[in-house]
Amino acid sequence: MSKTLVSADAVDRDALAPRIASSAVVIGRPTLGARSLLSEGAVVRASSGAVSIGTGSAVIENSVVVGTPALPTVIGRRTTFGHRCLVVGATVGDLCEIGNASILMPGARLGDRVFLGEGTLEPGAIVCDGSVVGAGCVVRAGAVVKQRSRFGDGLEIDGFPAAEVAPIDPPGPPAWALQPDDLPSPTASGGRR
Repeated sequence: MSKTLVSADAVDRDALAPRIASSAVVIGRPTLGARSLLSEGAVVRASSGAVSIGTGSAVIENSVVVGTPALPTVIGRRTTFGHRCLVVGATVGDLCEIGNASILMPGARLGDRVFLGEGTLEPGAIVCDGSVVGAGCVVRAGAVVKQRSRFGDGLEIDGFPAAEVAPIDPPGPPAWALQPDDLPSPTASGGRR
């Protein structure tokens, strides 16, 4: 059985374009990655192009993202901001989930795979100026990470002021995920058998 590959010319270019809702507001010239989303009521203010939103990332309803040349905002790939978030001059890694009503102040840095608890009945997590939250951390809703705080990778963080609650074991791959032994091995000619 032969396989037919789709040529690059047949790819729907619109499917890769950023999606901007009719009520979203874009001020300045942010960099928006492929398949990124600015949802209803979202505001992005990119003074001198100082906001970058990665491929597949989403800024959901009524969230505000602000960047300036002195305090640029960089959002990684496949990161989602919940409703009513505020991000000013912060750096956020890949595959993060920023819960509703969370606030990231100037100079805040979140590693990859960080989860900030949402503020459904209480304020979302707040990460203050110059703070660093390592990769794979969970910051509970209502936690306040004080200015210039530093947390390593893989921690659960909570409180006011925020403190380490416990280390988090990184989740393993799901049971349905392919394992390296499931893949065909390379042949001497460079192909797969």
